[in-house]
Amino acid sequence: MNRDLKTIFILICIIGLPILTKAKESVEDPDLNLFGLLMDKDFLTFEEENSLYEELESDLTKLACTGSVKLDFNYANGYSAEDEIPEKIEYFAFNDQYFFKKYSSKWIILDELQNNESSFEWSYNRVNKPLGNKDISFLSEDFNSELHLGSVSERLFINRETGYFNSNLSAYYIFPNEEVPDFEYVQSSTGTCKLPD
Repeated sequence: MNRDLKTIFILICIIGLPILTKAKESVEDPDLNLFGLLMDKDFLTFEEENSLYEELESDLTKLACTGSVKLDFNYANGYSAEDEIPEKIEYFAFNDQYFFKKYSSKWIILDELQNNESSFEWSYNRVNKPLGNKDISFLSEDFNSELHLGSVSERLFINRETGYFNSNLSAYYIFPNEEVPDFEYVQSSTGTCKLPD
């Protein structure tokens, strides 16, 4: 999901919540792996989309969107915490047919984008344990307790006239074995897009 997921698990360690240890295999590009599960895309599809970007690159309009990021953590036991990333850059590229986002290690296509003269808008919403009981603790090598995704939603908005952009990601994580309290993670970004130098 390319949303500094490492920060989540570092914060869990800082506040002293217990983490079990168990052997597990590392996953190549865990953020992109989870996004693929949610979008029903595999790595071959992402490779094809990245190759398409490379073919079209010289004819694409590119955007570099810079802004601050606010992180909120709300735990089922009542604990809450906040963090902030002062500056983060996200990259996009588009033509009349495709809208790409630099997502983790690949340029991928954002499907079902609403594109009009004044703005770009894209969103999705997955509720009621969209991945079932799939263990997604592969998101971090430092986190070794079984983890399920309760729900996730994401929204992106870019004003084509002013360059203003806003993105929001909200996810609820469930720990079925109750070693760690379930928690909601909300990330909000606001800033400005411009053509890269």
